[in-house]
Amino acid sequence: MSARYHTLRDRTVAAVDRVFAEPIRIIWKDDRVPVDIEAVLRTAAQVAQSMAGGRGQAWNVEISGASGLLYIDRARYPEILPSRGDEIKALARGDAYFEVLRTDTRNPTRLICHLAESGRAGS
Repeated sequence: MSARYHTLRDRTVAAVDRVFAEPIRIIWKDDRVPVDIEAVLRTAAQVAQSMAGGRGQAWNVEISGASGLLYIDRARYPEILPSRGDEIKALARGDAYFEVLRTDTRNPTRLICHLAESGRAGS
């Protein structure tokens, strides 16, 4: 049984993705075929700025030590689970590659991948 707010929560996630998601390629560290998805990618500069336009401390804490965050809709991509060492290519950003540092699976609607710039960037 789900809570009454789950429908609204799921519609909100879908609405955010319609506006902010971009094409992403996940390049697995093992021999699996890379997969293309749409997900919300926020780089360090974007995450550090709060929704109100300021630079709130709580926003900076979430991304400390990372170059970006990738938010993957769990309902849309239930089979996707990036792990440490997998690479993320932001297809709409030219040669922007990131490496997955860790993936937070505690959020019920999103996988949140903490990213660092990949040494492959620009290659």
